[in-house]
Amino acid sequence: MPAFATLLQQEKLARGSLLIGIGRRPLTHATYRNSLVTDLSPADQALLKDLQMFYFQDDVGQKDGLMKLPAFLQEHEHKNSNRIFYLATSYTLFPPIVQALHKHSLDKQKGGWTRLVFEKPFGHDLASSVLLDKAIYKVFPEEQIFLIDHYLAKAAILDLKSLKLGNPQLDTLLHKDFVSQIEIVVDESLGVGDRLGYYAEAGALKDMVQNHLLQMTALLLMEKPAKLTDATFHDAKVRTLQHLQVASPERHLLGQYKSYRDECKQANVPYTKIETFAHLVLTCTLPRWKNVPILLRTGKRLPKKYGQIIVHFKQELTQTYQGQALAGQHLVIALHPEQDIRLGKILLSSQLQQGASNEYATLLGDVFLGEHMLFTRFDEVEAAWKIIEQLEQMKSKIPFLIYDDDTDPQQTPF
Repeated sequence: MPAFATLLQQEKLARGSLLIGIGRRPLTHATYRNSLVTDLSPADQALLKDLQMFYFQDDVGQKDGLMKLPAFLQEHEHKNSNRIFYLATSYTLFPPIVQALHKHSLDKQKGGWTRLVFEKPFGHDLASSVLLDKAIYKVFPEEQIFLIDHYLAKAAILDLKSLKLGNPQLDTLLHKDFVSQIEIVVDESLGVGDRLGYYAEAGALKDMVQNHLLQMTALLLMEKPAKLTDATFHDAKVRTLQHLQVASPERHLLGQYKSYRDECKQANVPYTKIETFAHLVLTCTLPRWKNVPILLRTGKRLPKKYGQIIVHFKQELTQTYQGQALAGQHLVIALHPEQDIRLGKILLSSQLQQGASNEYATLLGDVFLGEHMLFTRFDEVEAAWKIIEQLEQMKSKIPFLIYDDDTDPQQTPF
C-alpha cells in the first residue's frame, strides 16, 4: 500500500484506479479498505483516498473459483481499463488461478492490457517450478508475466546494474585476473517470526539463496550483452547461473539458532532440523571467473542486520582506478544499513536508504510499462533451483551446528 501511495504521488498510477482484494474471509468493502490503510502514515492515507478499493470474496482453490469475478468487474471497472492480477498466494494456487482467469475470459480484454505478477516462492523445488512454468505458459505468454523479487529494485543493486552495463573500466576489473574472491552477505538480526510454518519446509536455502542471493550473484558475474535488451539481459543471467558449481560438502556450513526449537513449540509447529543459517561456497566456470571462490551467506538471529556484496581484489595488483591503487582493495555494494557502492576510498554511488515499499513502487511502475529487466524469467528460476537441488542432495554431509541467538555461527567452534 505504501508503494501504491508512492506511485500515486509520482503520477505513475492514475487517480481513481481500482484495487480489488480477493480472499476467502467474509469482509465488507469498508473493513477491507480500513485493514489496508489503518497503520499507514497520514500522508499515505491521504494519497490512497484517490484509489477505489473493493473486496471480492471467493475461494480460488475451488473448481468454480473466480466464476463471479467478471460480473463484479463489469459493475466496478472503468471502460478500457488495464488489468494486473497480483498473485500473493501460495504457489500451489498459481495454476488454478491462471486456469480460472482463462476459463472466465479474464486473461484478455478489449481496449487494455492484462498482466500477471507472481510473488516468490515460485515452487518448492525444480520439479514443482517446471510444472508451474508449463501450467502458466498454457494461458499467458511471457510478455504478460512478471516474477517479482524486490531485492532487484534495491537502490544499490540498480546502481550496480548501471555501473556494470555502463562503466567499461569497472566491468573490466570484474575478472579472475584481478579478483581473489567474492562475498554476498545478507545477515538478519530477527528470527523467523510468524513464518514458522513456511520456514519449517523452506529454510534459508529456499527462502533466501534460491532467489535473492543467486539473483545478485548472476547480476554481478554476468557478461555484458553486445546488444542490451530485456531478452539478452536475462540470457546473460541464465548463462551465468548455469555455469555456477557447488563446492564439496565440507566447504559449506549450515546452522540453526538455538531458540528456534522453542519458537516451534510455542507456535505448535512441528520442529524440523531446518537451516536458519547458510554459508556456501560456489565457483563459476565462465572463463572470466574460473577458480574465483564465491561465498554466499545468509541467516537469522545474527548479531546485526547487515547486507553487502564484497569483491576482493588481489594483493599483488598494479592496476589503478581513477588514480587509486587496487591492490588489496574492495568493491563494496552496501545493501544495509547504507545503500552505496565504494571502490576503496572512491564513492561510486550513494542512495538514501529506502524500504521495500519504494522497491515495490519501482517494480510495479515497470509492470505498468511492461518492462521486464528487473524481474526474473522462468529459466532463471529453474537454473537457480538446480543449484539448490545440488545443495539439498548433499545436506546430510554438510556440517550443521546449533548456534546461540545473536552470535556468528562462523565464530562458533563445532
